[in-house]
Amino acid sequence: MRGAFGPTLSAKLTELEQQIGAAQAVAPNIQPHLIFRIPLAKGALVDVISERLGEVNIIPVSIEPDRAVIAFRDEVDLREFQAAIADYVRGPQLNQRTGERYKSTKWDVFEYIDPEGLKLWAREDRIGLRLGGLIGNSGEAIRPDQTYVLDIELWHPGTRDLAMASLQELRELLQPDAQRPGAVLDQFVGDHLCLARVRVSGALLSQLLDLSVIAEVDLPPTPELNLAEVRNVTIRDFLPIPTPDPNGPRLCIVDSGLASSHPLLAQNVAEVSSEMSSTTSAADEHGHGTMVGGLAVFGSVRACYSTGVFASTIRLFSVRVLDANNQFDDERLVINQIEAAIMQFYKAPHNCRVFNLSVGTAYPARTNGVDRQTVWAESMDILARKLKVVLVISAGNLLEIFGLGTHDAEALLRNYPNHLLFESASLNDPSTAAIAVTVGSLAEHDVVALRHGTPANDIVRAVARKDHPSPFTRCGHGVNGAIKPEFIDYGGNAVFVGTGNQRRIGKEAGTSVMSLSHKPLEQLFRFDVGTSLAAPLVARTAALLWDQLQILLNRDPDPNLVRAVLASAANVPQK
Repeated sequence: MRGAFGPTLSAKLTELEQQIGAAQAVAPNIQPHLIFRIPLAKGALVDVISERLGEVNIIPVSIEPDRAVIAFRDEVDLREFQAAIADYVRGPQLNQRTGERYKSTKWDVFEYIDPEGLKLWAREDRIGLRLGGLIGNSGEAIRPDQTYVLDIELWHPGTRDLAMASLQELRELLQPDAQRPGAVLDQFVGDHLCLARVRVSGALLSQLLDLSVIAEVDLPPTPELNLAEVRNVTIRDFLPIPTPDPNGPRLCIVDSGLASSHPLLAQNVAEVSSEMSSTTSAADEHGHGTMVGGLAVFGSVRACYSTGVFASTIRLFSVRVLDANNQFDDERLVINQIEAAIMQFYKAPHNCRVFNLSVGTAYPARTNGVDRQTVWAESMDILARKLKVVLVISAGNLLEIFGLGTHDAEALLRNYPNHLLFESASLNDPSTAAIAVTVGSLAEHDVVALRHGTPANDIVRAVARKDHPSPFTRCGHGVNGAIKPEFIDYGGNAVFVGTGNQRRIGKEAGTSVMSLSHKPLEQLFRFDVGTSLAAPLVARTAALLWDQLQILLNRDPDPNLVRAVLASAANVPQK
């Protein structure tokens, strides 16, 4: 095998060197790079192969979903790789101490490489999905006289200085020219990422697609949301809100209160109250509760806004347990305060049986391997069992990602979603509750809102793609390895945003959840992110389901039945 496989792999590498040499004529002033795709057989140890490639100065820069390695070398010279293959062909050497041959060589892992699949990163690989829809998968529909604004990612050669050099070469190629106008509008060069927003003619675009230094060229995402328009709408822009059946589905939120007079919400508000020692006001001074309430009633508020129709059968109850700073009462135990809040609308004549608690700590419930249930979570389980109700609790948010400095923001963007596997991203308290339903968050949108003025040319990237885990969501497991969260729904995204080389992880409206504002006289809608905004979407479904099962059975359903039907009706987002 060594005698056949080694020469085949060696010949393919020689072919790649010849191909990149021919491609250099496209832009002779730009340093050529060797970027190639290394497909691996099933069972390959990607980390080990990547380590061996590093030993021959081949830098793995990406691992594809099919486990192929995208490899980078700053020089078009594979002599070290060829020497390693020669060592592989010679086979195991003698152990000088025992006189016996070793059983393998460290280069044997190269046997997992498919030589026939080795290929340079080509023109069609560089064309992003959106750009491909405009110019074709190979750029055959490029119009030479048209101007294109594009986002470009350059291969990062390993150091910031080398990346800056690559970007400078790109700048020189895009120097203003009457025949082929071009310009770099914005850039970011970090430890692992090299990005640019450019404006080029079609002729220059065709040239860019053949440059080995470029990883991807794509159109900037087209905004779906115009925030200026959202801020200017009034209640007159929507159809009249119908009054729901007073005997319809009931849902109670335990939160920061409710702007019960909100013109889009008022018809669905059954009753509000406060369970605080510091105030008897049930009004929402913070805004969190009204956002939760809007989603609990209407589901996707953005969808209602798009259609102009706000209609729901949900009757909403609200108990205020949080102050203007979204903090619990200083003078009472949290578990007593929440139990009293639930009991207010559990009793007749309200008879609520589904409760949403988008509340919790800002830190993990358990650390250092401790698998003991928390007092708060345990009390929620006892309450759910005793009252036979469905409690829906948010999984909590990894708030520390917001406002990260440039270096850490870049690392999070590059390594997402690996940071969600760390202990620091585990479930908060009380979301480890075993009987309560816990809800994590997905990103529904990965395109930012329409940007005006100078920021329109800034590089902005959503951290998560649509239907991928929100970068801030907390993850399980629960006690004794229980699967938590049981459900996920849309709770927003985070973005890599900033100006020049200053970047951070932040929030913006286009990738956030749209709901109702607690100050409707100023504006009807508000945007934010969090698992606390995903939970009421599941609670709403549970309330609708409880109502239908109650009609079907002619009695209150068992909460276990409600949870079981929820689980059987759920689906897994497509990759």
